[in-house]
Amino acid sequence: MSRIKIISLIFFICLATTVVVKAEYSPNIAISNELDFLIARLSYVHSIKLPEGYCSRPINYAALNQFFRAADSLDSMGLLSDNESFQLKKAEKFTGFQKNAIKWISDQKDIHLKANLNLLGDGRMKSNDSMSFEMKGIISPSLSGNLRKLSFYSGIDVWTEYRSDTLFKRSSYQPYDGLAYNMYGRNTNQSHIRSSDVPIGGIRYDADRIKLETAIDHLKFGPAVYFPLTLSGMTPPITYARAFMDLDVLTYTHIAGLLKSQKDRDKYIYSHRLNLSMWKSRMQIGINEVIINGSSTNQFLGDTNRIQSRDTGQVRGWEWVYLIPFVPFKFVEHYAGDRDNAAISFDFNIRFPKRFRWYGEFFLDDMLNPLKIFSDDWGNKWAATLGFQCFGQIIAKDLVLSVEYSHVEPWVYTHFFGGSHNYGHFGQSLGSPLGPNSQAIVVSTIMQLNKTNAIQFKFLNTGKNSTVRGGNITDVFQDPEDTTAFHDSKKKKFLGPETVWSSKPSIQWTFNSFGLFNVNLEYAIDITANKVANEVGLWGGLHF
Repeated sequence: MSRIKIISLIFFICLATTVVVKAEYSPNIAISNELDFLIARLSYVHSIKLPEGYCSRPINYAALNQFFRAADSLDSMGLLSDNESFQLKKAEKFTGFQKNAIKWISDQKDIHLKANLNLLGDGRMKSNDSMSFEMKGIISPSLSGNLRKLSFYSGIDVWTEYRSDTLFKRSSYQPYDGLAYNMYGRNTNQSHIRSSDVPIGGIRYDADRIKLETAIDHLKFGPAVYFPLTLSGMTPPITYARAFMDLDVLTYTHIAGLLKSQKDRDKYIYSHRLNLSMWKSRMQIGINEVIINGSSTNQFLGDTNRIQSRDTGQVRGWEWVYLIPFVPFKFVEHYAGDRDNAAISFDFNIRFPKRFRWYGEFFLDDMLNPLKIFSDDWGNKWAATLGFQCFGQIIAKDLVLSVEYSHVEPWVYTHFFGGSHNYGHFGQSLGSPLGPNSQAIVVSTIMQLNKTNAIQFKFLNTGKNSTVRGGNITDVFQDPEDTTAFHDSKKKKFLGPETVWSSKPSIQWTFNSFGLFNVNLEYAIDITANKVANEVGLWGGLHF
């Protein structure tokens, strides 16, 4: 019997033998900025404990609903502002079973079913030396429900995109080139139009303090708002199995999943997280470990990214030892033959004083010496994100101020085994969306003008250098001891010459975030490499 079949068998044996407790509709909830900001505001202004799994998303509806019930109790005492109360009620309906939907309920058998349909659009126009524009339409049907303790959700985003300044070539269907797509026409070799689809779904069993699920969804670790470092949730969805264990002040999450780098080669991710809640839930501390491995790929990346012959030809399957809970991966990696890409990260999230939130993440891909971790040796591969938020009011308008800084050193997320082991999925970084050798600063202010209208002022400054070695996730370090041809310097330099600097101030209007119809309008000035472009974006849609 194959290992994947054994894992599936164990999963369903757990379902069959776990004691049945109170049933609850509990599918996972999609990650969204609007929902994040509402949760953060209610928590940090009114001292409500964050939902279970908030730093290990996607979170499930039961945890979110428990958080909303706590907020409802404060609302009933008149402690929420008018805008907070209105947004809370809208979000409860938008995420819950009562959202505009086709529903069927059997209370006697404890069965709930609902179907939803989102019709979304996204249009953007950019003007610099010339005019360009793009349009995207998305049809997103979904089905969710529960049978007693078993909850499920399933959906798909089917989209068509047009870009006036881009000629898409036929998709290679290789994950390292990104998500596969189709073009209209039998003999079409290039086009401004393409279409694709992205599935989302999962099944979850809730046995009170132990929860089991398998899904294809977006995974996010840590408290960072804009530039998470471990798992960002910004890549295409990942197929995974996940288990939760609630030990009161300590929660444990364990994940085993499949990544995509080359379509005929297997690639795996294993991760786990310990989350410690302290100081009456005012502080959360997280410790994360990630292992990535897989079968050797043969993607050609040029003579400067050769994989040594001794490191090729690997055929990997599931590594059972990484499926055992609580065992530290770093030590297990040695037990498994030291053939994997291991990383560890730490994060904190502090609510102090009232209305303030402080958070940080530190990602350690590799190091030579703990005492010299910040030296210029290429083997010291680290990244850090720090930020704070302040939730207040100005002239009776709810306001949130956010500031975040992110720094990613060269060679972070890369690996000398290449695509089978680098920190990528469908050609994108699983961690910081900017990838290695980058930095970013974000300053944002969001004001709720009234119950349905909000305005955001945002400034984003980024620096990224992909031209130097270690600036791309696909770079493979060429050790002077292993080759007589091209080799890399053992000294790194952060950013360096030819860094592309970008500054982007913007203003965004949002209407009816959690409504049947919502719309967003943004105007931005993009100043990149001393070139100025004006951008206008309009997106939103109908949520049935």
